[in-house]
Amino acid sequence: MLQFKSEAVPPIESTVAEAERERLEIQIAEEELKLRGYSLSASRAERLPSIDFVADYGQSGSTPAQSSVPTRNVGVRMNVPLFNMATKGRIDAAQSRRRQAELQLNDARMQVEEDVRLSLQTISTVAQQVKAAQQTVALADRELQMARDRFTAGIADNLEVINAQASLANARVAEIAALAQYKAAQINLAAALGSIESFKW
Repeated sequence: MLQFKSEAVPPIESTVAEAERERLEIQIAEEELKLRGYSLSASRAERLPSIDFVADYGQSGSTPAQSSVPTRNVGVRMNVPLFNMATKGRIDAAQSRRRQAELQLNDARMQVEEDVRLSLQTISTVAQQVKAAQQTVALADRELQMARDRFTAGIADNLEVINAQASLANARVAEIAALAQYKAAQINLAAALGSIESFKW
């Protein structure tokens, strides 16, 4: 059954902050930005000197079983990249991908804020529509009671009572439609906050 419970609209700033913590697309965009940052760091690290320890052990000879001699090789290799243009290209590409991830995160945050603001505005407007529809039902009910009283007193005919009943029925239909819109607005707000799974009817 559709019911209306008037609730205060939460403040926009705290609601947007909650949505930014809960919405999955922001979490994904933040993780993507971290990943791109790591990729950029790895590309930059290619320009740093590196030291490798190399070792090799094996058998050498014309036939392994009879004339083989063990061989060993141990060494330290230092790599100092001076003119490595491929590394510069990888760094530029990684910077570009990181910047793109920053822009996507910013877009996701702006979209979440827009969703929350629109949902809060909609729920406030629809709540006013529900209150107006409830007042219309109360007035139509009072008008029907007055029409019945006039009919009982012989002042009015049956047509006035029928018209009042039709007005009351139309007012109740409008109230149900407003209540349905209010529930839809609550669902949209829960989706905007990223908490649709915990939404209670």
